[in-house]
Amino acid sequence: MAGLLRQYAGEYVAQYRGQAVPQVQSTLAKLSLCRTAALGGRRYQCEGCASEYTVYNSCGDRHCPQCSGAKRSDWLESTAALLLPGLEH
Repeated sequence: MAGLLRQYAGEYVAQYRGQAVPQVQSTLAKLSLCRTAALGGRRYQCEGCASEYTVYNSCGDRHCPQCSGAKRSDWLESTAALLLPGLEH
């Protein structure tokens, strides 16, 4: 999904420049940068083999499928715990 946004968001914004709401443009920009070097990140190194890897920061936008997926899952789990057993809600 992020790859599609990076590929087509600029074209969409250019095509609908006068019609696209600024919030839509901002959200598309955030989502296209999610988990990329543009947002920074952290480098980790394995103590055993000295291999290194980078974990890039997420955008944190509520519309982002990469960021909100885990939050949504956690929310569903905690909300399900509030349901009373034996009742149809």
